[in-house]
Amino acid sequence: MTLKQKPGFAGARSRPFGLAGWLALALLAWAPLPYGSIEPLPLALLAVATGLVLIVVAAATWRERPTFPWPVWLCLALFLVPLAWGWLQTRTFLPAGWGHPFWRVALEAGLPASPRVSLADDLWVEPWLRLAMGLAAFAAFFLLGRDRGRAARLAGGFVAIATGYAVFGLGQQAFGFTFLRQDWQQGLTSTFINRNHFALYLNMAALLALCLLLDPLLRPAARVPPLPAAAGRKRRRASGAKAPPRSRLRRPARRLARHALQGRPAQPRPRRARRPLRRHASRPDQGDGLPRGRPRRARPGGGSRSGSSATPSSTASRTSAARRASRAQGDSRFGG
Repeated sequence: MTLKQKPGFAGARSRPFGLAGWLALALLAWAPLPYGSIEPLPLALLAVATGLVLIVVAAATWRERPTFPWPVWLCLALFLVPLAWGWLQTRTFLPAGWGHPFWRVALEAGLPASPRVSLADDLWVEPWLRLAMGLAAFAAFFLLGRDRGRAARLAGGFVAIATGYAVFGLGQQAFGFTFLRQDWQQGLTSTFINRNHFALYLNMAALLALCLLLDPLLRPAARVPPLPAAAGRKRRRASGAKAPPRSRLRRPARRLARHALQGRPAQPRPRRARRPLRRHASRPDQGDGLPRGRPRRARPGGGSRSGSSATPSSTASRTSAARRASRAQGDSRFGG
């Protein structure tokens, strides 16, 4: 999946928001609308919508191979404890001493009853549904929030939604809107039943808005001045001047890092051909007929630095011939 640069949020490299992100924002916008979804029908619709959003988010993020650290699994295990305890309260195999005193009174009165911890054994489904819905919402937003860019979009969307509900609440107080709430005079509640719940909702939005505002100011990249090379590139880009040719990276670590960032395998650097050894100009002949230049040294394994096809045998033969000529010249000088 291609990573894209998202401007305006700490240089975050984010994945596409996609259908899953927009459905999650729609879920956030719908949940507080029908009186906080506390009635049975809005609660059932919200539970179904949360499950569908979780399925879409899981399908969209499956290719990213999400990993869950152990604190997430610990939170999941702790979250399942109330679900299990709520189901156990409706069972009859628990000790009789755990039962509610009402069942003892009913048995003494001769009424058919089975002692349980809970008074209503058929009302465990609704609390279980509420807790399971919260767990599904947590899982969906956790999968989306693993990417920094998508988390920023979700936070910004939640702030915008909360701002809309706050504006509606202010208009309700100012103009007396009654198409959603008849008892709007009790306080600034917008579409919520309890004003404390609405205050908590707005406090969460204010905290996220503060984080989004302070993020560009507190990140270290905003306080570090740009490098001279980067500033020069910006000036050339603004003026339209042509950039000078870039020098090749010579260090192997930097070269490997560059190829890794570009997504291609590192290629070995071609070795430059060695320059041939300079031969000194021959000095004038001193009458002995021998060359006074600098002899070449034979390389082990054959060949020469200049790329000639000289072999060790030919070099040795030339050296021995020069020695014999020098010995003969010395014998002729001294009359030997």
